[in-house]
Amino acid sequence: MAYAFKAGWVLGALLLVAGVAQAQIYVWTDPATGKKVYSDQPPPANAKDAKTKSFGANLTSSGDLPFAVKEAMRKNPVVLYANQCDSCKKGVNLLTERGIPYTSKNPETDVDALATVKKLTGVQEVPVLTVGTNTVKGFNESSWNAALDAAGYPKSSMKGLKVNGDVPDKAKPAPVPAPATKPVTKPAAPAYP
Repeated sequence: MAYAFKAGWVLGALLLVAGVAQAQIYVWTDPATGKKVYSDQPPPANAKDAKTKSFGANLTSSGDLPFAVKEAMRKNPVVLYANQCDSCKKGVNLLTERGIPYTSKNPETDVDALATVKKLTGVQEVPVLTVGTNTVKGFNESSWNAALDAAGYPKSSMKGLKVNGDVPDKAKPAPVPAPATKPVTKPAAPAYP
């Protein structure tokens, strides 16, 4: 137990020493002592069970989503029960504009989704938004934002991230303002005596 604890500290220290750049750790069994060795130096030729582990610059996140979003998704997944009604479209727009990853289910075409909506709300009305165990019936922008905020989703827009497996159109670059122009004035007519 104490050895595993020390080995963890050694590995952690090696990762910190390696810095932000890509780190490579070698793990092998020392033939003389039979103990597991963690090092940033390659093992000797006679080492047993030699392995190389590579760690990238960012160990806490992978993929396209920030860590905070992944945690919110894990703890409080978002499901939208909707069809093509106007309120449903507003709900989709809010989630898309905010860049919230969600699962979309249509109770008109999915019998299980219809049963879930009835169970959650007692009626067959859409949209229904679930954020973890929180259910919001109908579309109300402030209620939806409050549920997403409480679940840990970032409040600011995350446009450009993958949402529902699709990549939203990348934001167009801001238009370059035209250079300031001076109003064209006609020269004053020459004064003839």
